[in-house]
Amino acid sequence: MTLWKRLYGMVWFSFALLLISLISPRWLGRRAAFVQLALAVVFLALAKLNDKKLSPLLVPRRARRISRATISASVMLVAFAALCWALGFIQGLPEWALGVAASFQTVMGLAALAHSSSLATAYDMWEEKEIGLTLTAGDSDAQKPAA
Repeated sequence: MTLWKRLYGMVWFSFALLLISLISPRWLGRRAAFVQLALAVVFLALAKLNDKKLSPLLVPRRARRISRATISASVMLVAFAALCWALGFIQGLPEWALGVAASFQTVMGLAALAHSSSLATAYDMWEEKEIGLTLTAGDSDAQKPAA
């Protein structure tokens, strides 16, 4: 599968993750929280794979930064999904505690959706030559282009 298809697939996957995170674990129990956790881990693995495929390409720095931000959002999404799953095992836990953790998970789902869609758009614009600045494979974010 080409990279642009995978990147746009990540957008739809993150949208599905967001919808699933809106399903409250108290309605469906620990199984829903476990499914959310498993899907968040898959999303993290896909984000890392996409970043690895993006690394050797001569894409703009912005796309590289967005790719790393997508991974960071994925890590936080996994952390909050794991927290929601773990909180489901505590007997007598106030509902607001699970609600707070689920709210943070939803916010991270929104962040993952925003980052993955930004990355897909940035890559697509670069591939279509709508963004002109490219890098050599050894350039880093600390280096500024000559004005």
